Amino acid sequence: MVRVSENGVVENVSLDDKFAVKKSKPSATLSAMELHGAPGACKNGELPEGNLPWEPVTEIDTKDVGTPDQWIPRHPDLIRLTGRHPLNVEPPPTTLMDRGFITPSSLHYVRN
Repeated sequence: MVRVSENGVVENVSLDDKFAVKKSKPSATLSAMELHGAPGACKNGELPEGNLPWEPVTEIDTKDVGTPDQWIPRHPDLIRLTGRHPLNVEPPPTTLMDRGFITPSSLHYVRN
């Protein structure tokens, strides 16, 4: 590939040089970990248990009555982001922080 510099000089430029991946300094990431520690329960080097005690959900939320989802029971701790329908939810942030940002299976929701 050919490039013309600002002073009019024609230079050959290798595509490897142009699209080379710039290496980041790993020490920046390590120092952040040293300052703030590992997230959640990972401080001991162990992954947290991602499961809360399973709570069977049998009641239909009153917000779902009159929607196509009125037959699906929902976990009461899920935070609704969109109102009634379609359902878009997330688990409480405090629960995620307590579990080391691993979503407990009783609060796991897949949007289709």
